[in-house]
Amino acid sequence: MQPTPDTDLAAMLKDSVEVSLRADNLIPLLVDAFIVISVGFCSAGILLAPLLHGYTAMCLRAVRGEKIAVGESFRGIERLGSNLTLGLALGLLLILGTALPLVGNLAVLCVLWWVFCVSVQRPELGTVEVVKATFAVTQIGRAHV
Repeated sequence: MQPTPDTDLAAMLKDSVEVSLRADNLIPLLVDAFIVISVGFCSAGILLAPLLHGYTAMCLRAVRGEKIAVGESFRGIERLGSNLTLGLALGLLLILGTALPLVGNLAVLCVLWWVFCVSVQRPELGTVEVVKATFAVTQIGRAHV
């Protein structure tokens, strides 16, 4: 897999599918996606942010070529407090974003897309710093943290 430039979205999508469909990654990614959705739903969304954090870390490890296993999404619960506050902050941003018509929703979707990646890459940051760093990443249009 060749690294893709940040602006080549088609190539990034192709690389993502390639990583996901590797034999050693397919089953853990699918099973953990089901775990995140079902446990997040059954917990009324309370555990959704920690599980998404763990799943994002799992996906980033797969991209780096590291071995992943079923159940790694639960590693997000190790940082339960910060992930819960991050989830609450995202919920508030989503509520504020829906109050604004199209532009607000697009801005919130950009933050939602990158916030867990920033949180996984920079675990020392608090919730507010993660959201600020995510806004900085989305304003630049690059995924480097």
